[in-house]
Amino acid sequence: MDTQKVEGLATVLSECARHRQVVVFTHDTRLEQAITHLGIEATVHRISREERSRVTVERTRDPFQQALREARDVSKDPSVPQVVADRVIPAMCRAALEAACVETARRTLRDERGNRLSLAEFEKKVPAQARTREYVAFALLGDPSGEAGAAVEHLYPGGEALVRELNRGTHGALATVTERGRLVERTEELAEAVLRFGRGAVGPQGGAR
Repeated sequence: MDTQKVEGLATVLSECARHRQVVVFTHDTRLEQAITHLGIEATVHRISREERSRVTVERTRDPFQQALREARDVSKDPSVPQVVADRVIPAMCRAALEAACVETARRTLRDERGNRLSLAEFEKKVPAQARTREYVAFALLGDPSGEAGAAVEHLYPGGEALVRELNRGTHGALATVTERGRLVERTEELAEAVLRFGRGAVGPQGGAR
């Protein structure tokens, strides 16, 4: 099925699930993407077969929370060498922030008639291999090429500097577990502010939208 039909299938399954339990097994990750895009309530598990046919079942989390949890776990491990922490933790923080930006854009982008974009239309607009600042501009301005420095600063004081820091890496700034944890905390605070913007709670000037 093409992406539009997958989105239609998700809608039909959602209607069926109003009166009965619906269980779907699929290899097609687009169904999960469509469920997320349409805001359909669902529990998603990922089944993996590992060595010696060992099967594991794990409940999936949204990409933002998953990336943030991984960054937090690494930041708390004192055995991670600084040279590794300086490269890996900022990359994980970037992944978390970028996931939050995509989720916000998913909620806010509309077509010329004010309708939410279809999954296929939205995927065409998501920046590919972009820098974090472009994802932030995509979330707050709807345009990855826009200049969002002022908007992100009003949304979260210090946010513009944090985006620059994540883009270029920390270069020796994460010598201790405390410093590593603080970078993750700042990223979470900025990402939560971006998500609130997407939910319509706060505008880029700090007031109600």
